[in-house]
Amino acid sequence: MYFSQEITKNLREKRPFLLLLFGIWILLALVFIFFDLQISIVLVDYNSHWAKFVALYGEVPGHIVISISIFILFANGVRNTKWLDNLVRIIVLIINSVLIVNILYALFPHIADEAGEVMVMTGMVMICQLVAVIQLKKADLNPGRKHIDFAKISLLLAIINPLIFVQTIKIIWGRTRFRDLTGDYYDYTPWFIPQGVTGHKSFPSGHTAMGWMVLPILLLLPKIGKRRWIVQGMIFLWGLFVAVGRIVIGAHYASDALFSTGIAFTAYIYLISERKQDNSQKN
Repeated sequence: MYFSQEITKNLREKRPFLLLLFGIWILLALVFIFFDLQISIVLVDYNSHWAKFVALYGEVPGHIVISISIFILFANGVRNTKWLDNLVRIIVLIINSVLIVNILYALFPHIADEAGEVMVMTGMVMICQLVAVIQLKKADLNPGRKHIDFAKISLLLAIINPLIFVQTIKIIWGRTRFRDLTGDYYDYTPWFIPQGVTGHKSFPSGHTAMGWMVLPILLLLPKIGKRRWIVQGMIFLWGLFVAVGRIVIGAHYASDALFSTGIAFTAYIYLISERKQDNSQKN
């Protein structure tokens, strides 16, 4: 009860700042109704090297956060040797191994060329994870509450934003990407008018949603200090870097990135508030 009151107090204290952010978001959403296309016309550069970098690697940090989160929860769930008989954990281990292999592929495209090599690599990654868990248990190094909270919030954020919101809206909105528009931009549509299932998937931006998957790293930082400010700045700059990069390469409009960003921050703020309240009740 006391902690719930503290959360309410903190949110009340930050209300002016949160309202300011929400106001800016609403203003930008309105502005982009009229200037979305013009912004892309001015900014798009298909030869931009840094925007191509974003296209290739912009989702990788988010995938790494998700993979680490899965491993933390997997390791935390291992209590004794009976876990080997738990089918769910084995499936989770396989899924994370596949995710790690995909991350390696994104970073090193020619690491394996044949299907057999991919399977062998996935098996090796599984073994490495098992060995790591066993060694952590032998050393009695169990994940702390801060790390478990980080893992749970990361996975919930991934489910809410990149998976459910982005992928669902992409399908039903059917907005044509700037790079796929005709020469006279006849098929351009503003963000607030859904087109139905057209096969086009511009709105909202998946890369931007994954770019903001680094937000939960804030939970692992000290509450105050120079290091927090530096890492916090890097996190926000990375999210913006990915968002702008997707506009520059012509894959998305400014509004596509805006909505992915808004949902990311809204979901993150909600999740950390709920998690703190749950921890308070457990104590």
